[in-house]
Amino acid sequence: MGCSSDGRTLAPAGPSQTASIVTTTTAAPPPVVDGTLFALSAPWEDGTALPEELTCTGAGRPPSLAWSGVPSGVLELALVATDLDADNRVHWLVAGIDATLTASLPGGDLPPGAVATRNSAGTPGYDPPCPPAGETHRYQFTLHALSGPLALTEDVPPEEAVPLIQGASVATAAVVGTVTG
Repeated sequence: MGCSSDGRTLAPAGPSQTASIVTTTTAAPPPVVDGTLFALSAPWEDGTALPEELTCTGAGRPPSLAWSGVPSGVLELALVATDLDADNRVHWLVAGIDATLTASLPGGDLPPGAVATRNSAGTPGYDPPCPPAGETHRYQFTLHALSGPLALTEDVPPEEAVPLIQGASVATAAVVGTVTG
């Protein structure tokens, strides 16, 4: 028995069929450099609680982060930390990280040339996570490998900086941590 169509369109569902949704992705797999996946690591396991010293109930210091497998040809990195459960509120945005010289932010210390732009609280630097009492929020730290330098400054608001970073991003690596208020 032969097919009655070229396979590019589906026949409408019959009365006894239920609708189904099939989604596919065309996203490229994460880049691999010398057998190493572009990855971001933090002092907590992905998806688990952030250490208290990184939150508003602790010292409120930024986390130490490290990365590996930066794609070849990338000269600049940018880090964006957002609250996934509060409309992607930006808690930390660091741009201008030299990808050829830097593979970590120890204790949140910025390397030469890097700049912390304004967060959603309106101040440059790290805004420690502080969800409402009784709520658990997820905080995503995303490292972007950029196609070129952005030259962002400390006074650039996150609603301007984040789209610029996303538009220049050729690869990302991320880690998520939770905080309960």
